[in-house]
Amino acid sequence: MWLFSLALFTSCANDDTTANNSTNDNINEVINVGGTELSFSLPTGENNRIPVRYKEYSLTNTNSKFYNAFLWQDDDKAYHMTDTDNKPSRWLNNGQHEFQAIYWPEALLTAFNDKSFNTTDQNDDNYTLLSEFLAIQPNFRISSTVEKITLPFAHRLARIIAHINIDPLLGEDVKLQNISFKNVDVLTGLTTGTNFTYSPVWDKIDELKPHTLKADSVFDIIVRPTYSVAANVMYDETATPSTSTCQVSILLSSGLKYNKTLSYALNANQELNVYLNVNAEGVDFNKSVSEKWDDKTYHDKYYELDTPNHTLAESGSSWQRALTYSTDSEWTKHLFQAIEGGAHHGDYFILDKDITIDYTTLSDEQKEMISKNSFVFTGHLDGFDHTITLMNFPEGRTSLFDGINTNYTTIQEEKITLSDDRKSYTGSYSEVWQANVHLEKDQKGIYHWVPEMGYRAEVININLSF
Repeated sequence: MWLFSLALFTSCANDDTTANNSTNDNINEVINVGGTELSFSLPTGENNRIPVRYKEYSLTNTNSKFYNAFLWQDDDKAYHMTDTDNKPSRWLNNGQHEFQAIYWPEALLTAFNDKSFNTTDQNDDNYTLLSEFLAIQPNFRISSTVEKITLPFAHRLARIIAHINIDPLLGEDVKLQNISFKNVDVLTGLTTGTNFTYSPVWDKIDELKPHTLKADSVFDIIVRPTYSVAANVMYDETATPSTSTCQVSILLSSGLKYNKTLSYALNANQELNVYLNVNAEGVDFNKSVSEKWDDKTYHDKYYELDTPNHTLAESGSSWQRALTYSTDSEWTKHLFQAIEGGAHHGDYFILDKDITIDYTTLSDEQKEMISKNSFVFTGHLDGFDHTITLMNFPEGRTSLFDGINTNYTTIQEEKITLSDDRKSYTGSYSEVWQANVHLEKDQKGIYHWVPEMGYRAEVININLSF
């Protein structure tokens, strides 16, 4: 059985979730899990439940706490999240939610328990085990604007990649004889808890044999993260270093030996590329900035505006980008296009600061929509408790979002036709789907558009001021 480990919080008891969820009968608040970002499949069956905790950030309840849930995959590869009574887990409040989980591969647990894991040798087998030690980092938050979520597991550890370049002036026959990494912090074991909970044990290793990426030129080791960003610190950590050092030792076939010490600051799921140029005088090196360990990129040009550094949208959590902005007027222009037939019908918007919309600066078309009360917002807006100030609006206007349409039809529903028995469909739509409305197949093989109604247009966590 593959096990997941999650730190226990003494302020949270298992019956907290049961008590809250069993009294909540709003089916739209069920947490549907769309999948996990893993490079391999999880074991199926309800007996292989993965403990997960999620924390609510309610605007009305400042005392946020963690709730227990379980993630599991059925035989059809569909994910489910249930509470301690096997009932579907539900949103407990509107607003942000924080998910936390840690994945320990069974093989890695077994290797540590039977003392068969050699921490001084990161050969291919050990390297693979360490690379599958994953987690949902503690700063992963989503907003409850939609009911379907994706849980992204990332590498729990960090890694250093060393690129070796030997100066041809040393001789054509001079080759790399040996390379090792010294005095570096790595994972050396675990402490066992209860309910699939384990805590990592870190130690500084005197000398470590690295993993080979490319013979005689590129090597890497998996190391302990230094957590230079406090929000990324895992919840089972105690004291964490902000920087660490590693000595690289190079032995050439000519008998020359070189040592170089480098410092690094890496969060989990980050890697650092180091370029070592070996010449007669010694070793020169430079290092690239830290990058994400996995090579997945989610940058696209579906929206005219992109999030900073191409980060994924927190609102909606469908990996659909949320519209952010560089100026108030730019964001406002796109907001007014979130109507049926508009360029941003069904799209996501977020606010990370207060914003002002001045009626006198709007276009004639936008003013007409306001005056005729025809602006019917069909997107998703999570204001993250920020304020939209409406300035110089016509007398009598008390809201920007009168008449929100919650049951519109998305583009993908127009392009895809379900059969009469709803067990098959024709057509396709290759663009990013609007509003996270998606097709799901139930246990009887019948397709449903989820959500079928409601939660297709929302304005949450926002203050309006005139």
